[in-house]
Formats: sequence, structure tokens, C-alpha cells
Amino acid sequence: MKRVLIVVSTWKPCMMADMQRARLLAGELPAFGWDAEILTPDASFQTDFSRVQGEGLEFPDVPVHECRQWMPGYFRALGSRNVGIRAAIPAGKAGMELLKQKSFDLVYFSTTQHWITCNGARWRRKTGVPYVADLHDPVYLEKKVYFVSRHRIKERVARHLGKTIERLALGRADGLVSVSEGYMKDVGRRHPQAPWAQKGSVLVQPFPADLAALDAAEVCAGGGSGDLQVLYIGAGGSIMEKGWRELISCLREENLPADLRIDLLGTDTNWEHNRRRYLQDVAEQSGLRQLVNEEPARVSYRDSMKFTMEAAGLMVLGVDDLNYRPSKLHTCIASGLPLLVVMHADSELAKTVEQAGPGVHVVKFGGSAADHDRNRAALRNFLSGVKEKRRGARSERSFLTPQDAAEGHAALFNRVVESRPK
Repeated sequence: MKRVLIVVSTWKPCMMADMQRARLLAGELPAFGWDAEILTPDASFQTDFSRVQGEGLEFPDVPVHECRQWMPGYFRALGSRNVGIRAAIPAGKAGMELLKQKSFDLVYFSTTQHWITCNGARWRRKTGVPYVADLHDPVYLEKKVYFVSRHRIKERVARHLGKTIERLALGRADGLVSVSEGYMKDVGRRHPQAPWAQKGSVLVQPFPADLAALDAAEVCAGGGSGDLQVLYIGAGGSIMEKGWRELISCLREENLPADLRIDLLGTDTNWEHNRRRYLQDVAEQSGLRQLVNEEPARVSYRDSMKFTMEAAGLMVLGVDDLNYRPSKLHTCIASGLPLLVVMHADSELAKTVEQAGPGVHVVKFGGSAADHDRNRAALRNFLSGVKEKRRGARSERSFLTPQDAAEGHAALFNRVVESRPK
């Protein structure tokens, strides 16, 4: 049995979105010839809310190695809360010790905190163990499409540093996993001499469906409110504006059920009372004030699954980025509930989602005027499923399971190890 050290930004009892892939993979990899161990910054690096996120979730029973904070007072004085910056040095030391003490065949960095991933090349140089990096979101964008933070100066500094981090973390990796073909092509174009680019050691794979969390949530879910609730849980704000405005335009032209409501939850992780509810404001400007309710405050992952299984229908909103891949998409597909996905018209993902099975519908934005009529038809079909409170079987839909995800990763890990110089 081969052995992989999976490096993440956090682990039980905490949870953040960027370790979700590792959580779903670690327990499945042994079936495909790979034992996994976890290296993570300990819980003190995280906020109290991330501990709430991890409550009640199923984590695989694998060995876990934690690193402690290094010079915490110094980072507090600087006002730095970035886990990657604070954990880079302690994770680097802990990882080096593990690789020297134990026999690992591979290191897999599955995190968006790529300051930590920068340790990979040094570990390989000292121990000979190759590493694979996981690309969830762009580390560096040549052209800024949208801002995700109100602190524009901070974003510009992070973008400038991102170019260097991409080179050190991804440009030296032996293998690369990406949620999007487009993200991988962009990095490959900038770093054609990267080992993974030279050898073709790549895997394009979205986040798998969290079937265990859905099953647990269905047991805990109540009967819902009785209303025709359409639910969206995830990021909101201006990054979703184009798709949201197209959806609102379609809604205005339909004869909507009187008891239909659209709830948007967890749309702003930094939200404070009396701050603008961006998506709700857009709806109100279009005369749909009574239809849309936006609650920006954070929602724990466990509660988000419970609310999902109580809804009559689900929505997934896309951004103005052709390569964007929502992390909960396959989980929403696996729920069996009527699902409306709002995606850019030129996104390859839109074509894939349209073939996901019955009850999955796509509204496209950024395309031609002819798309609007098709969007209205998609919306009507979706609302029909919501009104009838349909719920399809998982077997009727196409989505990525944790087992299939682990099989794909194991195949990539084998290629990377087998291509290592003897």
C-alpha cells in the first residue's frame, strides 16, 4: 500500500471549504491502494466559526498531525489573520520531520492557502518525495475580473503576491489537480516548464458530492415551512450580479405562485447589521421585494445541509468567470431536489449541468438575446418541479461521488510516483 501525506488548512474539529475535498477523499483512497495521513495547522489558527462548521460532520478515521502557531503575538500585532502566511513556517517544519521519520510516497496539498504549498519543492529537494497541488481557485489572475473583498488595497497586494506564490507553489509541482480545465490551462501557459505540464500529470475534477452529509441532514430535517421555498446558500454580492439580474428579469415575466419565496443565506461572511443586502436590493429595484429574502450572515455547513433537505428547490449562482466551479454543485445535484443553476453562457460547466439528469435546469447569462427565451423556459420547468415538490432518485442524476473522486486521484498519484526519477 502506498502512502500519501495530505496537507490541508484545517481539520476536525474545524472545517473550512478548502479542505472539503480532502475530507471526502481521505477515507476512500485506501480502496484504491493509497493510505492517507493528514498534516494540518491546529484549531488555534482558525476562528470560532470554523469550529461550528465542523460540528456533527463525519471525518474519516485517518492519522492526523497538527502544527502549532509560530510567533502568534507578532502576527496579531501585524493584524494578519491569513492562515497560509501564519502556518507556512510551522507546517514546513512539521512536514519535513514527518517525511524524514515516515515513509511517504507522495505529498498532496489540497488547500487554497498556497503559502503552505510553497513548502512542497523544498520537501522534495530534501527528501525526494514528489508533491501534487490542488487548484480550487486562481492563485493569480492576469486580469482582475471581480473583487471579493471590500479592502481593495489588500486585494491588490494579494494579487501581486499571487504571481510569485503561483510560481513557487504550482510552477514546481509534480502533479496538478484543478476544478477547471481553464484554470489549469492558464497556469500551464505561464509555467510551461512545470514538471506536471511537461509530463501531463494532471487531473481536472470538481468537488464530489457530500453524500454522507446529505443523508445525515435528511434524518435531522423537519418538514420545512410548507411554503414553496427556493434556497441558495453561498457567496453573494456584485460577483453574482450579471446572472442574478438575468434570473430576476425572467422571474418578473412569469406568473409566480403566491407562496413562492427565494431565500438567500450566507451571502456575506463579513456582514454586519445595517449593511446592504446586495442581491435583495437588486430584486427590490425590479419590483420583487416580497419574493426575495437575503440573510447574509454565516450559516454553518451542518445547518446548510439541513436547510437544503427542507427546501422545495435549490439554486446555484455563478460568477462572471467561465472557469468558476461552485463547490456545492454536485452535492446539490445529488440531493434530488429541483435545481436551477445560473451560469455564464460560454462556460463548459453549463453544458455539463444540462446533462445532469431530470430536474436540473440552467439559466445562462452573458450570451445572446435568444438565451432569454430559453432561460424563461428553464425557469418555468424548474418552478413546475418546485410546485409539485418533486424529489428524484440519485440514480437518475449524474454527479461525482467520493469513491469516483478517490479513484481519479489514485490514478494521478500513481502516475506521479511512477514517473519519478529512479
